[in-house]
Amino acid sequence: RARQTRMAVVGPVTERWAPEQAGPVHENWQLAAPIGPATDLWALGALLFRAVQGHAPYPEESTAELVQIVCGEPPAFAEECGPLRPVVESLLRQDPTERIEFEELSGWLRSLVRSAPEPEAGLHVISAPPPVETGRLPIVRRRGELVR
Repeated sequence: RARQTRMAVVGPVTERWAPEQAGPVHENWQLAAPIGPATDLWALGALLFRAVQGHAPYPEESTAELVQIVCGEPPAFAEECGPLRPVVESLLRQDPTERIEFEELSGWLRSLVRSAPEPEAGLHVISAPPPVETGRLPIVRRRGELVR
């Protein structure tokens, strides 16, 4: 019953369903082990996957289907993640004890940032419109209308 309530409230969002959260009830009808830092690392991996790939690592049409797939299948390969691929894939391991530890992740990400090439100046620059000097901040009304 608690799991069904969680499914209804949380919905089909991969970042919120690490395998240890989505796992079935154990043999003696006890709930899965409490969540911890490894669950947060799973969410980070799913978020990075979504940000770089443009979609979630699992289909998100149905909460029940998502929960079942998360428990039974590894996520899609992070093919378009470039240098982040090993990081993302190590964060999305099914077994929480096999996921990368925070300290190792921190070092890995720092190394990636240090070795990343500098962006080329002038490419893909989008200039912001000049500010409107009204002395007031814009107001957004209920239906999304912007009033200055």
